[in-house]
Amino acid sequence: MRVAQIINTPLSVYESKSQRIDRANLAESHEVATWTAAGDNLEDQSDNRLPLAVWRRQMLSQPADIVHFYGPPPHWAASLRIRSVASAAFPRPRLPWKKANAPTALLSPLGDHRIPEAVEQKFFDLEETGAHRHTPPPFRLGTFGPWRRDVRRMSEQTLARLSRFRDDCQWDILDHVPTPVELASYDAWIDPTSSEGDLDGLIAEALVIGCVVVACRNAINTQRLANAEAGFLVPPGDANEMTHVIASALFREETTSRRQRARTLIDGYRPEVRGAALQNLYEGLLHGSTDEL
Repeated sequence: MRVAQIINTPLSVYESKSQRIDRANLAESHEVATWTAAGDNLEDQSDNRLPLAVWRRQMLSQPADIVHFYGPPPHWAASLRIRSVASAAFPRPRLPWKKANAPTALLSPLGDHRIPEAVEQKFFDLEETGAHRHTPPPFRLGTFGPWRRDVRRMSEQTLARLSRFRDDCQWDILDHVPTPVELASYDAWIDPTSSEGDLDGLIAEALVIGCVVVACRNAINTQRLANAEAGFLVPPGDANEMTHVIASALFREETTSRRQRARTLIDGYRPEVRGAALQNLYEGLLHGSTDEL
């Protein structure tokens, strides 16, 4: 199978890791070419730039079986006439005569084509060494993405409330994706965003490493935390409830059952699980055994 990956920047953290994992999985047994869309040009991984017209001619002479878009598909995507897949974040056109812009299938951990979320192998490698050994105090809380919706507001309000009765908590809001070692240094991982479409909370990585997880309740977080069996869910925007839950998560024994439940989930985040699901979807689209949009 020949797969063309098209990256249209800027990518979310979720789509960026998915692209890396997908390439590593597929490259073992398929031909995978990765291109980055740059206006009306495409660049390959060796920084060779081709005008769109030249790239299209290559696709006509040696067509890919599947084109996988990471990030919103560019304006010329519909003209390829090749079976394509894209993230569920793909903006659906409101005008009916623009339906042709939609890809063959939309991928999501929650949608019709449920391609599971995966965590990169380096996080599993660290988890297997038992590296999560931080000994408080201070208790370290971690969150990713100060630009994400409600993250800074909720973290500031919650920490102010928490500080009224605990002076041994430190809360870091990271502007970069933490390394496995860095993530393992936190006692709890917090995802305070209230956005339904935001998949960038790094909750799956935190579960794999062994952190206690506290997150605002939305569809993806409810799935990741097995409806609060593997972590703590709080109502979106409720700093008072988040304060209470963080205190429970850090200072009470009720985290034990959730940690045990989380241990049962992490194998589902292994890269090969996503790889098998994605390959099955590709083959189903090629052979007409998978429902299309």
